[in-house]
Amino acid sequence: MLEDIANLFITSVKSIRMNTLQPQYRIRTTNLKGNIVLENYLIAYPLFGSKYLDFIDWLKVLNLFKNGEHKNKTGIEKLNYIKLNMNDKRTIFIWDHLKNFYKLEE
Repeated sequence: MLEDIANLFITSVKSIRMNTLQPQYRIRTTNLKGNIVLENYLIAYPLFGSKYLDFIDWLKVLNLFKNGEHKNKTGIEKLNYIKLNMNDKRTIFIWDHLKNFYKLEE
C-alpha cells in the first residue's frame, strides 16, 4: 500500500527506525512534479487544523519553486521567512477554513 502511495507522488518508500518493535517508513516528495501531484491532492482532500495552515505556507514555497524564485536572494529570503512561521514555530492561527469542515445542507 505504501508503494502505491509513493508511486502516486512520484517518489519511493524509505525505511526509518528499523531497529524498533514497530519499524517506521517515510514517504517524501522529492521533486517539483511530485509536489504538484501532492498540491492537487491536498486541494481536493484538504487538511484541517494547523496542518492546513502549514499547507497554505507550503503552497507559497511551492510557487516560489514553480517560478524559479528559489534560486535568487529575494526568493531565498522569502523561503526562510515562511519557514520561520511553520509547524511548531507558528504563532498566528486563523481558523476560518474550519467553517468548511462539515459541508452540511441547509
